[in-house]
Amino acid sequence: MNIMEKILYILIDFPFNVLRNLTIPACEQKKYHKLIFMLNPIFAIFFILLVTGNLSIFLTNQTYGLLLFVVIISILVLINFASPPDELPPYTIVNL
Repeated sequence: MNIMEKILYILIDFPFNVLRNLTIPACEQKKYHKLIFMLNPIFAIFFILLVTGNLSIFLTNQTYGLLLFVVIISILVLINFASPPDELPPYTIVNL
């Protein structure tokens, strides 16, 4: 990899790779990391709010901001206790 390819990777590919990893959960066992898996819903919610133009509503209004904070903490606690520590969780939350 020459210097120009490295610069293009850092400027173009790297930010999109980080954004993809934080908003789309890993589906392969070798790419699974529980911390990243727990952060996916948070960044996905913020990404959806940013894309739809509703992020400023949640950041300026304390009631909506507090509601978003409670939802995010609830999701984190649920994922932390419901997912196994070192393996990819099953595809369904409730196995019938």
